[in-house]
Amino acid sequence: MSVDFGWRRFNFFDKNVVQDPESPDEKFLGLKDVCVDCWCGGVGGEAAYLGESRGGVFRLGKNLEQYYWKAYQASLTALHAAEKYLFSIGEDEEGPQSILKIWERDRHEKNAPVLKREIRLTSIHPSGHGTVAACAVAVHSTLSSIAIGLADGTVLLYQGDVIKDKALSSRWQRIRDASPLDGPVTGLALARLPGERLVVFVVTSKVVNSYVIENKAIVNMLKHDSTGASKDCWLFDERTGSLVVASRDMVFFYEADQCTDSDGYRGRCLQLGRSHEKLQLLSLGEHVVLLTKQHALIPSNDETEFMSMVTVYNVKGQYIGFSCSLPSLCRLFTLDQSLLILGKDGTLSELTEKNLSAKLDILFKKNLYDVAVILAKSSRDGAEHLKSIHAKYGDYLYGKGDFDNAVSEYKETIGMLEPSYVIKRYLDGSRLRQLCVYLEALHDTDRYTLYHTNILLNCYAQLEERKKIQRFLEKIALDGRTDMSSIFEVLRSLKMSEDASLLAVKLNMHDHVLSMMIEDLGRHATALKYIGKRPPDEACQYIEKYGRLLFEACPDETMDLLQRLIETSPGSIDPAQLLKVFITDFTKSAAFIEFALRRVSGTSRSILLATILELRLRDYAEGNIEDAKCEELLFPFIEEENMAEALHLARVFHCFPVVQYVLKKMGRTKELIQYYLKNDKIREVVELCKIENKSDMWMDLLVYISKKEGPVDEKLVQEMLAGIEASGSLHPLVVLEILSRSSTLKVAAVKQYVIKWLDAQKKQIESDRKAISEGEKRMQEIDKQIESLKFNVQVLQVNKCSACDTVLQLPAVHFLCRHSYHVHCFESYSEKPDVCPACAVPSAREEMKENMDGKSAYTKFHDELNKASNGMDVISKYLRNGLFDPPRKNVQKKSPAVASAKKRGSNPFEDDELNPFAESTTGSSASSESTLPRLSPYSTISERRTYDDSKNPFAQSTNPFDE
Repeated sequence: MSVDFGWRRFNFFDKNVVQDPESPDEKFLGLKDVCVDCWCGGVGGEAAYLGESRGGVFRLGKNLEQYYWKAYQASLTALHAAEKYLFSIGEDEEGPQSILKIWERDRHEKNAPVLKREIRLTSIHPSGHGTVAACAVAVHSTLSSIAIGLADGTVLLYQGDVIKDKALSSRWQRIRDASPLDGPVTGLALARLPGERLVVFVVTSKVVNSYVIENKAIVNMLKHDSTGASKDCWLFDERTGSLVVASRDMVFFYEADQCTDSDGYRGRCLQLGRSHEKLQLLSLGEHVVLLTKQHALIPSNDETEFMSMVTVYNVKGQYIGFSCSLPSLCRLFTLDQSLLILGKDGTLSELTEKNLSAKLDILFKKNLYDVAVILAKSSRDGAEHLKSIHAKYGDYLYGKGDFDNAVSEYKETIGMLEPSYVIKRYLDGSRLRQLCVYLEALHDTDRYTLYHTNILLNCYAQLEERKKIQRFLEKIALDGRTDMSSIFEVLRSLKMSEDASLLAVKLNMHDHVLSMMIEDLGRHATALKYIGKRPPDEACQYIEKYGRLLFEACPDETMDLLQRLIETSPGSIDPAQLLKVFITDFTKSAAFIEFALRRVSGTSRSILLATILELRLRDYAEGNIEDAKCEELLFPFIEEENMAEALHLARVFHCFPVVQYVLKKMGRTKELIQYYLKNDKIREVVELCKIENKSDMWMDLLVYISKKEGPVDEKLVQEMLAGIEASGSLHPLVVLEILSRSSTLKVAAVKQYVIKWLDAQKKQIESDRKAISEGEKRMQEIDKQIESLKFNVQVLQVNKCSACDTVLQLPAVHFLCRHSYHVHCFESYSEKPDVCPACAVPSAREEMKENMDGKSAYTKFHDELNKASNGMDVISKYLRNGLFDPPRKNVQKKSPAVASAKKRGSNPFEDDELNPFAESTTGSSASSESTLPRLSPYSTISERRTYDDSKNPFAQSTNPFDE
């Protein structure tokens, strides 16, 4: 350890003797016998310029190549390098005749660099100073200013282009007057400040001054607290504006930007090389190299009383990087980032800094991790080692039990060291506060995961740091990369739903707000108010999710909210999606549906109708709704669109009134009858058959009664028979035939029906006989008319036209039917030349023939036959009209007029052979007679009868019920 102030000492440099490049086995002695009085390093460290007092300059390159030229004939006092130029101060003659020479270092001629400019200093300072020698020079790296210091303390400054300005020979500014008491100027330094300000540091053997120049005027001058320094015991870094001055007891550090302040004269000072004479001060990277003169402890070969001590200080890290003693006085200079030591015997030693890894190994062995951190931070490639150093340092402190400082080091390892390593160490030790510090650092650097967040929240909860939790939640909520849903789950598991809900409100995470209010805090009424403030579509989503819980806790408030939403936004909300809310209360559900049905339409309405029907049908099945109430409670919800579904539900729940209602509405009487019969609803079937009056319906009822095993109500049977009788849709024989198959039906049930039918048959027979008698009389009259037409002369005496009722004029047309027409009137009313327009009305027989001439004749005949209560009436009708007669051919050829009349005539007398007018129309030509065979018109009906009366079952009454 250093005895000065306790800085730690290390061996971060290697000292080696420089070998001759041409003879590697021999020492380099190229600078032997060279007495270096001043020196400067080249820009970039490509060379070192060594000046001897006799005026010579040695240039030593990187590869130890040497170059020498005689800069001055008498003496050389100062050297300075800037850009590609070398500035020197010296005399070519004996006496104080100082000359400033500017050399162009990269160009040579006549074994010397090109001399760019030469300025005699006697011409640039006032008279009376010509006998004072110059002893210091400083040039700014931009070549925009130069300062020269004289032995009497005077300082001259020139601002301008140092290389090109002609005024450099005359126009200099004196910024410091002669001060013999302060000693000669031993050092000068120039620094630029913002705002075109220039700082000039002046170092003398006794004082240090600084001058701030602005627009060639001194705006501030400071006398610093240093006691001055010798010629080689100061250094300046133009890049940072730092000046280091080494006095006998202290080393002072000044900054150029502090010189503008009135109290900027105070500098930081360190006791480096205290109580020893300083010979030389240099900078080597981040280090300060100090050469001191000390008494030799071991006598040297030349019996010199003193020795040299080379010490390398790292001021920032506060450690000594290297220290060694040399048996004799020596000279230091730098070349290519290496420190060279020129011994008295001419040997050259090189001090080379070890690489960072080697330095760190040295520090790790001594557990000096804090120094390692400082060292890594100050090194160019130290960043890649820094985190590993902190990790080792943290492990070291943790092992020592210094958990607070250990976690501070672990914080610096984020990004390199796996967080789980640190978390496990502190979790195992239950050191939650230190763990919180590390986890907070993880979140500050955005290196955290949800796992880390969960642990941190749990730690806060165990430490009861509610304020920290709130601040932390607000922080992570703003970063946008944290899954707040998972955070809320963690908070809920920690019983912190109150804080979590407040944060969710701030973040507009409404779903989580409601979840915590309802499920954790039980604030159902508050949740309902919160939902009510949301937009309708969003509120509907929340009600779908939480409505069931809300309804169980606050049924009335929930119902009011739903109704309000539907009223305010009937088109944007689907009430069908909200039905799950009422899953435990059918009454409320039905009330809600009734309310919603008044305001919705479309698909949603269909769903609501189906739902309320099912609810009401369940009540019906459970006995809560009577049949009489179905019309009020069920029928209003059955519409045309949902009839099929209503029918299905009614059958499932065995609701007879609804099935009956729907089937009637749909007109499915056949299916309704089957349903009635299946449920033994005979009375309803009878009523329906009376209304519909269809034979097949009566037939189904008769078959059902005939097959019924149990007893049958005779009154219902009698009512049924009365309905059949009134409708006349079934023949009584058919009815009796079907009922006769019943094994339980008694004769008494059909007795009155049979009696009535037999009485009706008797009356019908009497009526038919009267009709036959009247028909026979009419036939006799027709026969007489035919005889008269055939055998008597017919006189046509009609005077007026039957069409226009005007006097008849020739030409005229006369018909035997006693109708006459003008020819033009006849042509207007009739398309047929042999048909009377007044008598041209189609007979029923012809109409039926025309209607039965299509492909549908067979179907039509069977339809009428099936619908008729008495099929024989239909058959006799068709037979009577001759529709089943075979086609006939005329016996003799008739005239065209008669043939045309036969084919197209519509006269009612031309449809049978007995028509006396068939061939007797009168026009411009006479009619011919026809001799078609026919039955005698005088034959009676009884003569033409072909059946036996004894075979008629109704000729003599055989009714068993007749008395």
